Amino acid sequence: MFQLMANVLAWFYSLTHDYAAAIALLTLTVMVLLLPLTLKATKSMIQMQRLQPEIKRLQQQHKGDRQKLNEELMRFYQENKINPLGGCLPMLLQLPVFFVIYRVIRKLTEHCTDPTKQFLDSAKTIPCVKGNFFPSYLSRTSLMFKDLTHASKMLSLGLDLSKSAVQQLRSSFVTAIPYLVLVLIVAGTSYYQQRQVMVRSKSQGQAMNQQQMMLLRVMPAFFALISLTFPSALIVYFLVSNLFRIAQQGYITRRFYREGGGAITTTATEVGPAEPATGGGRPPAKDTPPKGGPKNPPKPKPKPAPKAAPKPAPKPVPKPNPAASDRPKPSGRVTPPKKKT
Repeated sequence: MFQLMANVLAWFYSLTHDYAAAIALLTLTVMVLLLPLTLKATKSMIQMQRLQPEIKRLQQQHKGDRQKLNEELMRFYQENKINPLGGCLPMLLQLPVFFVIYRVIRKLTEHCTDPTKQFLDSAKTIPCVKGNFFPSYLSRTSLMFKDLTHASKMLSLGLDLSKSAVQQLRSSFVTAIPYLVLVLIVAGTSYYQQRQVMVRSKSQGQAMNQQQMMLLRVMPAFFALISLTFPSALIVYFLVSNLFRIAQQGYITRRFYREGGGAITTTATEVGPAEPATGGGRPPAKDTPPKGGPKNPPKPKPKPAPKAAPKPAPKPVPKPNPAASDRPKPSGRVTPPKKKT
């Protein structure tokens, strides 16, 4: 694996005559080869999230029987054609690739400290020059091998890719500035990539726990801290892989989440009762006021005045009796009789 990776890197160097460009092309080649597995893992992860309620139901049903639960889960995975480890496969494959590239770059940038060491070759023996590179895993006839054995610096982009930011800080802060900027760019791209995942999860209604959010925020800072000790050639590998993953995440979001190609849908029981649809859906009930209240509430209509009760008919006035009108009216007071004197 080391020789294969080193020879591919040397072939790209023969095309570009630049160390950073050769490392970038090698990184892109590895990422493109892993892209089908990444897309397949994304589909498997989406399907797992879709069927999560059914998995929880099985877990509750066989809560006390671990063996029965595993059997039911395996049967459930086979029926739905799900690979529970599919989401981890690209990450597991990238780890050995990372270690191989790290090892190759380390061995390519080793300096010759003992002039008695020699490069063994089938045709001739090539002695090493003290202070120059003493690369391993490369073919002795490659252009990269010849250039490294005749140089003490791996110059590209104005940087010595064999040096780390910490090594440059020991000599001078001014000379370490470009190396620090490169590490900060890697940290920024790592943070942006993690933010893409967080924003996509929120847009799909997936609640992330505090541990996941803390991990996504802390990992870029931790990665930048350990990158200070890595050779700058390895930082170039990190930068190109981060840029590729950013483009890859954008494609996955558009392809699988926004266009409905396997997008995650949340059931009504998970997010609460559905709100009344607007536009082409069923209009809301008249008795239910719209959310937030109407902007221009209608004025209440005045109540009609009560009808007046009908007036009673006037009583008939009796006609006067002319004979009775001439009679004196009794006064109502009795006059006592006069006494005789």
